[in-house]
Formats: sequence, C-alpha cells, structure tokens
Amino acid sequence: MKTILITAYAINPYKGSEDGTGWNITKEIAKKFKVILITRENNVPHLDKFFAENEDETLDNIQYFGFDLSESVMKLKKKTGSKSHVIYYYLWQYCIIGFLKKKAFTFDASMCLNFHSDSHPHFLWKLKKPCIWGPIGHHPKIPKAFILKTYGIKPYLIDRFFFMMKWTMRNLNPSFRKAVRLSEVIFVINSSIDKVIGVSKEKSIIVPAVAAVNQLVQERTGKKFTILCAGRFHFMKGFDISLESFSVFFHGLAPIDKNSVRLVMVGKGKEKELLTELAKKLKIDEVIQWIDWIPHKKMAEIYNQSDVFLFPSHEGAGMVIPEAMSFGLPVLTFDNCGPGELMGIKAWKIPYRSYKESIGEFAMKLKQLHGNRAERLQFGRELLERQRKLFTWERKGKIINEELIRITE
Repeated sequence: MKTILITAYAINPYKGSEDGTGWNITKEIAKKFKVILITRENNVPHLDKFFAENEDETLDNIQYFGFDLSESVMKLKKKTGSKSHVIYYYLWQYCIIGFLKKKAFTFDASMCLNFHSDSHPHFLWKLKKPCIWGPIGHHPKIPKAFILKTYGIKPYLIDRFFFMMKWTMRNLNPSFRKAVRLSEVIFVINSSIDKVIGVSKEKSIIVPAVAAVNQLVQERTGKKFTILCAGRFHFMKGFDISLESFSVFFHGLAPIDKNSVRLVMVGKGKEKELLTELAKKLKIDEVIQWIDWIPHKKMAEIYNQSDVFLFPSHEGAGMVIPEAMSFGLPVLTFDNCGPGELMGIKAWKIPYRSYKESIGEFAMKLKQLHGNRAERLQFGRELLERQRKLFTWERKGKIINEELIRITE
C-alpha cells in the first residue's frame, strides 16, 4: 500500500465545515492508502480522542503529527486574533517544508488539503514528489446592490478589499503561480475557479468541499408551512433577502393562511441585531422563530420539521445545501456559482436582477411551493437523489483516490 502525505491545517472529526471536510477526505484517502497527516497542534487532542473512542480498520492507516510555528509567533497570533490568520496560514504552509524534511517521512505523493483558499500557495512541490491540491476556491464579489442597501458602505468596502487582496495574492505572487504549475491536479470547489487561478480545465477537477451523510427522510407532519434558513449571520449569506422575500410572501397570503406559516432562522453572528430589527420593520417578527446555533446532530429534527430551505447566499460554496438536500428539502437559491451550482435545478434558481426584483422572485417561488404540495415533494425528491449521487464523502474520496492512484503508478 502506497503512502500519501497530507497537510490539513483544519481537521476535526467532531466538527463540520472546513474541519469536517479535512477529516472526511483524509478518512476516504485512508481507505486506499497509508496516510501521514500533518495538522495544527491544537487539532491533535481531538484526533487523539476520536481514535481512542472508535475502532475502525481505516484509522490504522493514519499517522498524524502536530506542527505549529514558534511559541513567540503563536503568542502574537493569539494577541492579534482572526486578523492574523491569513498571514499565519501562509507561514505555516511555508515553514512546514522544513519540518517535513527534518522528519524525513517516506511517502509516494503529497496533498495540500486545506484551508480551501485559492489565494494561498502551498510549497509541497519542494519535496520533489508528485503533489495535488484542494479542494480550493473563494467567495465571489457580492453584487453591489445586495450589500449596500441593507448593510451599508463598511461591509461593501470590506468585501471589495478582500477580493482585491486575494486577486493580488494569486496574480502577483510567484509562489502561487509555481504551486499552480507544479501541482499534478487541482481540485476546485466550483466551475468559476479554474479561470480565476489560471489553470487549464485538463488539470482541474470540480470537487465541491461540501457533502452530507445520507439521512432517514421522515414524512413532514407539521401543521404549519415552515421555511427554514440556517447559517452564520453575515452579510455574505443574504439573510436580508430571506426576510424581505418572506415578508412579501407572508403579507400576500389570505388572512386565514397567515396563521399556518412560519420562518425559522437558525444561527448566530454579528448581523443578528440588524436582522431582528429588519424583521420588526417588515412586520414579520411575530411569525419568526430565532434559534441560536445548536449542535450539528440536533439540526436533523429541524430539517425534518421544515418544508422549504431558503438560502439566498452569495458565497462560493454552501455546506448547508447538500445537508438540506439530504433531508429531501426543496432548496431556493440564487443562480450563482456557489449554492446555485450545488442545488443544480435551473427552474428553481433565482437570477440576479435588481434587489427588489430578486426579492419578488424568491417570494413567488415560496408562494408556488406553499400552494402545491405535490410539486414541493417532487422537488425535494429530485434534490435528495442529486445529493446521494453527487454530494457524499464516498464519491469525493473516489474521485480523489483515482487521481492519487494515477500519479503514484
């Protein structure tokens, strides 16, 4: 059995998002290869706990090691908080090469697994073995009209600053260009990434950094038509669109029907106060249930009690999309390279038009799903089938392992 060296900055078997992606892809690779895993030292206790609690032959194929920069750099990182994580990750990727050379690991190929950023280079090519990279990607610019109206100038400038900074890192950093050139394969999270990073389609493979575990789908027996929104309350997620479109839908209902609908908002974040004030302004606050972020396992009950998942996010991915699909929920998204591409059914995507027009179209789709249960169930079945076909860790592992087998033959 051949050996793959994996660097995974974020990995935790007990978490979702980037940490969960790091773990699930590593585990899939370990089904076909021996794995030497290098991660942050703060992730090692979680791996220790998981390995102690679980008996799985696949785990026998994984050796893991923690690596971090010097104590003085770590103190500075903690002092500056999230502002320094971009710089620290870059340095971590660069300095890990010296650590690996000192350890003198024997391996056949390497993989830079995460962060999933497509603006930070890896340096694994310095080890003189075949290397692969990804899944990587980025969040596209938020359309101007969808950020200024509700959130103001500051978030708009932040969004544009980070977009410009990432463009600079990709296009003016020779190390980034070298990482692109010397990677055997680059896995990208959506169809827009290869052009952005300047890689040929022959060398890039779309592997979204999201998946879901197949769920037991229960028949919905709730008396109220329930629209669910979930995620971090951040301007990129478009929760203002959720509230605005629900408002148009709700106020357009007959009085007798208003008592049988509700909006459930699951999440937390710095925009929550703004969103709660918007709900009051729109006169829908009394039919909204706000739920703070809850353990991942408890979300299953909420999904099974819902009729529609409303997610007008502008991001480049969307972990919650395949998750909602796995419960057979209809999903409404923008027609974009992130959630829209994941959801996949053109007829139910909302194109970017003016702010008011887009809200109207989301509201119209909500009305359509509310009024036609058969259509709603059929839509949910189609998405469930799509999730089980495309968005499982097993399928992602199969794609990645096929490339690893090819480059190590």
